[in-house]
Amino acid sequence: MGIEIGGINLAEAIVNIDYQLLRIQKILEWVVNNNELISAPDKETMAEINNEVTNTLKKKYPNAGVKQVKSG
Repeated sequence: MGIEIGGINLAEAIVNIDYQLLRIQKILEWVVNNNELISAPDKETMAEINNEVTNTLKKKYPNAGVKQVKSG
């Protein structure tokens, strides 16, 4: 038995999203590590990416209170 909202099985959706995210992460790590012309983004670029993603999620889920928090 799983939790469903609007016909969506949340546990299944979370596992699928986690799989997709980890897969993309591994692909990007491989590309960066195997291509001398590509480097990982610097801290400033990562901050810009984080802000862009956060703003996209805020627009997609306006009532969710999405905000950035420091991890660790």
